[in-house]
Amino acid sequence: GLVRAYSEAASKAIANTEIIFKDLGLEISFEVNYSDLSKAKYYLEQNNIKIIKQEFLENVKLVCEVTNAKLKEIEEKNNNFNFTIFGLKVICEKYIS
Repeated sequence: GLVRAYSEAASKAIANTEIIFKDLGLEISFEVNYSDLSKAKYYLEQNNIKIIKQEFLENVKLVCEVTNAKLKEIEEKNNNFNFTIFGLKVICEKYIS
């Protein structure tokens, strides 16, 4: 009885699961001026880059999750944005969705 109950519960749990695909990416941080914040957020949203933290200090520090390809794109385009980013740092590698 008990084994069957556990087996049935486990089967139901597995049947109700959802597969979530994740890619190996990076957590990065950078800063923008307050006047550039809306432009930076628009760029990030349009490029499916998730902001996971914002700190409002002397400037605005954004912490984001990006793929390696997106980081390379940000580094290459940095001088061609209609906003300025500075202090770009990779914090860690992590799985991102």
